[in-house]
Amino acid sequence: MDAELVALESGQAQGSLESFSQLNTMFCSNFELLCFSPLCGAFSVKSQVLPMESQNKSPSKLKHQALPRVLRKDEIVKLLSCCDSVELVIMEFYLRTGLRASEGLRVKVKDINFDEQSVFVLKGKRNKDRVVPFDHVLKGILQKYILEYGLGPEDCLFCVKKFRGSVIRHDRHYKRTGSHYSTTQLYYLVRELAVKAGIQDSEPIVSTNPCRQRAYRVHPHLLRHTALTMIQESCGDPFITKEIAGHSSIAMTEIYVHLAIGRKRAAVEEAFKVIDTPAS
Repeated sequence: MDAELVALESGQAQGSLESFSQLNTMFCSNFELLCFSPLCGAFSVKSQVLPMESQNKSPSKLKHQALPRVLRKDEIVKLLSCCDSVELVIMEFYLRTGLRASEGLRVKVKDINFDEQSVFVLKGKRNKDRVVPFDHVLKGILQKYILEYGLGPEDCLFCVKKFRGSVIRHDRHYKRTGSHYSTTQLYYLVRELAVKAGIQDSEPIVSTNPCRQRAYRVHPHLLRHTALTMIQESCGDPFITKEIAGHSSIAMTEIYVHLAIGRKRAAVEEAFKVIDTPAS
């Protein structure tokens, strides 16, 4: 009798282990949350189960992370050569600061510190402030531009625009004429200049190749990608690039490390210099 009970108990234990193994396989991402209940004034433990779909993602199903395209040096020269005086200031500003489109349009003259060669970005992405440096070339361009159009400290930097063939300022008289640049107007301005420069087709290319589709799309954020890639290639420090870009995480800056091919090429040249043989 005792032997039968032992066998029965061992069989139940074996079945329980198999059931537990199946449950553990199905819900391997179970975890517990410690929650506070304001009604009873005590803590309670709640079990949380993740769906099985989130557990069975194979590497082949992960989303493809494509690197953004940046402008080549010859394309930058072509783009700038097609600009008039006001458009040149806008393109140079974005190419030499790497600001987002909306951040640059909100910059006022008082936000520019010419002594320190920096621009104060108020309430950037995620409502964060930061200071972005610029070089001496942009300093001279901005000083000449502000003096030429008589902009005051409270004026937006890009409150000058062509209107009916003449260059005007954005004041009360022209407030309803759309003289102030918006992100949409900036997008079309960059696109028109790219078409004029011959680095973007006037009509979108229909192609199944995503690289070919992306290669002919020039937009304000592409200027930001270009600027940050050039900064990363120059300094080689992703943390400096992160602070200039205003990224919340260094992982967001890693794409510019991948795009900075110049330093990688120099590293490869240096690495294989020891086995180089002189040309006969």
